[in-house]
Amino acid sequence: MIEKEKALPLKLMQLEALLRRLPFEFEGRQLIEVDLARWKNGYLGEKSLEYYLRFLDEK
Repeated sequence: MIEKEKALPLKLMQLEALLRRLPFEFEGRQLIEVDLARWKNGYLGEKSLEYYLRFLDEK
């Protein structure tokens, strides 16, 4: 089985870059922050699952 390092999703990087550029008083900023939090939680969940999957047999 080929093991690859889990890379950050492009969408996650895009949302982080967008928030850095937006002013704090932007109306839609809160929606973007919620979306970013969901993507981060999903990514961290996948990363934590990798630890447990290492203990499984290759079959």
